[in-house]
Amino acid sequence: MTHLCQLYLGPKWFRTLPVIILAIVMVSSLNTIALGIAARQIAVCGPADNVGGTVYQDINANGVRDLANPNEPGVAGVIATAYNATGVAIASTLTAADGTYVLNVPDTTNVRVEFTSLPGSFLSGPFGSDSTTTVTFVQSPNCTIDLGINTPGAHCQDNPDLATNCYVFGNQIGVTMPVIVGFPYSAGGTSLPAIDQPPTHTVLATAGQVGTTWGLAYQRASESLFAAAFMKRHTGFGPGGPGAIYRIDRSSGTVSLFLDLNTLFPGSAGADPHGVPNYGVDQNAWDPVGKLSLGDIDLSEDERTLWVVNLFDRQLYEIPIGTPPVAPPAGNINRIPIPMPLDCPDAITNTRPFGVGVKNSLVYVGVVCTAETTGNRADLRGYVYSFDPVTDTFMQMLNFPLDYPRGCAVRFGASCADAEWNPWATTFTLIATPFSGSR
Repeated sequence: MTHLCQLYLGPKWFRTLPVIILAIVMVSSLNTIALGIAARQIAVCGPADNVGGTVYQDINANGVRDLANPNEPGVAGVIATAYNATGVAIASTLTAADGTYVLNVPDTTNVRVEFTSLPGSFLSGPFGSDSTTTVTFVQSPNCTIDLGINTPGAHCQDNPDLATNCYVFGNQIGVTMPVIVGFPYSAGGTSLPAIDQPPTHTVLATAGQVGTTWGLAYQRASESLFAAAFMKRHTGFGPGGPGAIYRIDRSSGTVSLFLDLNTLFPGSAGADPHGVPNYGVDQNAWDPVGKLSLGDIDLSEDERTLWVVNLFDRQLYEIPIGTPPVAPPAGNINRIPIPMPLDCPDAITNTRPFGVGVKNSLVYVGVVCTAETTGNRADLRGYVYSFDPVTDTFMQMLNFPLDYPRGCAVRFGASCADAEWNPWATTFTLIATPFSGSR
């Protein structure tokens, strides 16, 4: 699911392991921000420190620091510098983990305070009662020189439109049933049928137009919703096949094939295994799930680059699309192999990437070790890698076993069938699911 702020929640009823990893990605990526403030942090100036304040993340871009909102934390690592009337820097410091800073400025001195080195994609936020500008003039003592900063791509209105995938059984070509729908955040309810079918919704794309998709990304500047092809059992591809990325123009309502990775890089996304199957069985589509076609997609914070995980060649695609979006030639697309973890047995076979998310100019990729060749649950692991587009390098950020409690897969009365992860099976396999006591 996606919306105008690029909130990523995944499809309506299909959940995969890499989606969980992606959620961890989005949390772990806030590496320059101190979260969980209980109250506003105020710079404490001493006798020699007569200028100071706080740099914080102004999420709702109103120039006021919301003390009740833990998501408006202080921001570390911003440089605050005081210059005297002749333009000489007389004091400089970095903001602390809570965003506070203090400068040693003589009392009654007129200074120009400048803030530089804002982290990632942050920009100066709106001027307000709790937010000055990145250049401001004060006379010491003054320890309330606060600055709100903001990532434009993180802003959204109170009731944004959402978009999510749906799935239609069988061959998709010529089918007019909806597979991508939009609805306002306030639609629906907490009971059936409103949970699954919000009463207010718009059909954005039909099965015949895009087929089976999963990854969604929204470019606000052009009102374009991008949808990536997805390999799923019992439901076929759209007209663009396994390597397709579609564009839905919300301003005109048109749906078109934006680009096809199999055309730009022949065979890179794999071949359609469905053939002309009995979609009720679809035996050829069992093992290719997660190994063929495309996984998640996301846009850079300036909305000019589309990031795509190719499940077949296991590479991260950096696709410059610009605004308004234009499909680039193959020579302008950067393809980066996604790392294979050293502690994943038979990593060449068992390493499977899927999730992708962008935060503070870094790209985060979720990977799993499937234990396909060993069949040993102890080999199941999840990983999160950060990718720096400037240096074209990956760094492992998280590495964790997939043996944590997951509650119940099925409930029957007071009994519970455990929902633990299992190694990937290449052929249809029945797994005994014993019921235990209630939880």
